[in-house]
Amino acid sequence: MDLGTGDLATAVRIQPLTVLAAGVLVTAPTGWYRRWAYVRYRHRIALLLGAVALSWIYQIVRLGIIG
Repeated sequence: MDLGTGDLATAVRIQPLTVLAAGVLVTAPTGWYRRWAYVRYRHRIALLLGAVALSWIYQIVRLGIIG
């Protein structure tokens, strides 16, 4: 909701992975993502799972559950 209202700083603070995904979707028509096809499948999966894991860890720390 913060991203939709233009409050980018709060949106990044609350959920950086969502802001990154929105940026990817907005810029996808430019065709930059074609390089992704040259990355090995295992590396793509590792990168995506790593990004999701880091996002979860960030949220757990941000919410004070750990740390």
